[in-house]
Amino acid sequence: MYIQTDANTDFATYRVKGTAGKGDLYRLDCKSALTLDRNLLVQWQSAGYTFMPYAEPVVPGQARRAPAPPPPPPPPDPRVLAYQLFKDLQQQVPQQQIRIGPMKWDEIIVKVPQWLSGNDPGAQTASLTFRGVSVTMTTRLESVDWTMGEPKGDPDRGATDPATVSCDGPGEPAPPIATLPEDAKTWAPPCGYTFRWRSIPERTGGSGTWPVRALVHWNAHWEANTGDRGDIPLQRTAQTAVKTWELRVQLVNDPNYKQPPPTR
Repeated sequence: MYIQTDANTDFATYRVKGTAGKGDLYRLDCKSALTLDRNLLVQWQSAGYTFMPYAEPVVPGQARRAPAPPPPPPPPDPRVLAYQLFKDLQQQVPQQQIRIGPMKWDEIIVKVPQWLSGNDPGAQTASLTFRGVSVTMTTRLESVDWTMGEPKGDPDRGATDPATVSCDGPGEPAPPIATLPEDAKTWAPPCGYTFRWRSIPERTGGSGTWPVRALVHWNAHWEANTGDRGDIPLQRTAQTAVKTWELRVQLVNDPNYKQPPPTR
């Protein structure tokens, strides 16, 4: 209910079934009583006035002081700006395309080193400034974890744990095979793998290929003019399949080949 303030002489008087008079001031007391009006214990009616916020009285002869301006909003959290930048930059990180060479995917020979590489557009940089806080973020490809499909152990004896390779950076594309030394044992890719097992259907669940998967690790590093900094990881995946073969040398007699005469 509403109780008159000290503007009225009878402070304790409750306006029961009454009407507010002009100039009367009321304060709210027992607000829930306004909803318990079924027995008509309280009937309060406004005289049509509008409640206004308190203003400092004006002294005659003096101008009213202007209200103090509101305080400026606080500066943003640089971490929030960093995540906004991250949402934009991660759209610029491409889907990965992996390459295995120099041999074609379906002509890979076991025991011959192969180059492993992925596409890398280079570092991506962006900045954002808001309310005096500036954040700069740069994304870079850091490493690639390769799962080569074939097992570490003998697949004919039940081995299933796949072989893996971890490389710093995206790796390098294989040079043309014609430019490589004839002795494949001397090939030394900076990021590479040498298959050991033929991808026959009995070893590959009927597919005849080894599934190769690359997990590419990016890092988004950010720094703010407030001294704050941090890193946000980002990953991309790609996969392909390879068919591996085994070369064997077999010596046979050529009936057209003339044998040299025996020597003593």
